[in-house]
Amino acid sequence: MDRGAQFFIEHFVRFFEFVRITGGLYVRGRSVKELKVIQSGSVLATAPVNLPSPTHGINCRFEVSFVSATFDLNNVILLFEFEDGAVFQVSGKEAVNLYLHSEIANNRCETEFFKRLQTSGYDRVLEIGSRARSHISRRGLFKNKQYIGFDIVSGENVDMIGDAHSLSARFSKDSFDAMYSVSTFEHLAMPWKVALEVNHVLRDGGLAYFVTHQTLGMHETPWDFWRYSDTSWNSLFNSYTGFRVLETFLGSPMILVPHIYHDHWNGYETATGFSTSAVLIEKTGPARMEWNLDVAQVTQGSYPA
Repeated sequence: MDRGAQFFIEHFVRFFEFVRITGGLYVRGRSVKELKVIQSGSVLATAPVNLPSPTHGINCRFEVSFVSATFDLNNVILLFEFEDGAVFQVSGKEAVNLYLHSEIANNRCETEFFKRLQTSGYDRVLEIGSRARSHISRRGLFKNKQYIGFDIVSGENVDMIGDAHSLSARFSKDSFDAMYSVSTFEHLAMPWKVALEVNHVLRDGGLAYFVTHQTLGMHETPWDFWRYSDTSWNSLFNSYTGFRVLETFLGSPMILVPHIYHDHWNGYETATGFSTSAVLIEKTGPARMEWNLDVAQVTQGSYPA
């Protein structure tokens, strides 16, 4: 098999017993005849590899859909057969990992953030929402940095407890060179207030990388307030709050399906959402506005531990 083979995955969807895989295989000067999806020696589905591919200029894409009550990703092989009888195969696990790696590689927000952190002047880092839920700690991403893990409740990987709406009450002005947050902004009752607090504790020219959700079910209720598109970030981080947006990114495509069918929702499942929404921002100067309302006066209960 030619080592120059270019295999790519566009979608790998499983919804109950339904599976749909789209992607392509390109080998210069060669033609792929057919794809077989094989599990434990049995063929689950076949499909031609003949759909247009604007990137490669030839028909090298495929789309295969099938129903299987016993589908097991760990035992699946995608077997491609060439016109000359040669074959190329990829395991189901490899195909999924390739897609996930491609998504990570496309997130220029995160890539640029960590690239800039390797240059001088980005030593003091604050992570908002650092608690190691499910024992996931990101402290190791900031080796050789002055890292502080900040969260609203105590727990593993929390150095300081506090509310992101009141960062200025815990830290002095220009305390940090960089800030980082994963899956936290959806839990901020007033993210516009947090934007102003971030401005206070981040130095001029400092960077921040925030990633949250665009399409995801409610969780950690009642403190689940918002979902973010890629264009929403400009409403929070702009010249009035003292920032400029450098990059935005939307993660894996997702769809929502009603639990109970109703004609009113027919076709809505084709509207694509995204798993995550990320932004890379840079502080340009002091904020030109204020928001002095105490968030505790308008929220109910406390964040679930």
